[in-house]
Amino acid sequence: MLLGLGTAAGVRAERADREKPINIEADRVNMDDAKKESIFEGNVSMIQGTLILRADKVVVKQDAQGFNYAVAYGKPAYIRQKQE
Repeated sequence: MLLGLGTAAGVRAERADREKPINIEADRVNMDDAKKESIFEGNVSMIQGTLILRADKVVVKQDAQGFNYAVAYGKPAYIRQKQE
């Protein structure tokens, strides 16, 4: 299963979460500064405020503008967030 982080139309995430730090824990991590990519594998837990993501693998990339995004993989990948 592949889970991209995004929002559905009409759903509003907790605004305060944007200002919170992101904490990621995993059994293994491989960071590639040249590719601006980090791969977290094994019991991955990503938490930012009320956002909780659990997956087998999470790939975090940075684009040319400095925007970071993550793609989660799992059987299943799980995401939960408090909504306003």
